[in-house]
Amino acid sequence: MMMMMMMMMMIDDDDDDDDDDDDDDDDDDDDDDDDDDDDDDDDDDDDDDDDNDDDDDDDDDDDDDNDEMMIMLMMMIMITMITMMLMKITILLVVN
Repeated sequence: MMMMMMMMMMIDDDDDDDDDDDDDDDDDDDDDDDDDDDDDDDDDDDDDDDDNDDDDDDDDDDDDDNDEMMIMLMMMIMITMITMMLMKITILLVVN
């Protein structure tokens, strides 16, 4: 049961990533307001925004790695619990 709940919690974390995408759209809207200023400044700002987007992608990769590690950990815990249950059953059968 706990495993199922933990898995559901992990699935809910993915919804938070969608909020980050909305923030990126807001950044694009801010860039449109900057178009009224000098063109040279806008080019520099666009380059900075691209760099920030790359950083966000790196963060997403880290999140994916963490999710994979959590799944692996949970699978190991489940296998350990099943093994222990089988050992208990075997011991009970041998004793009786």
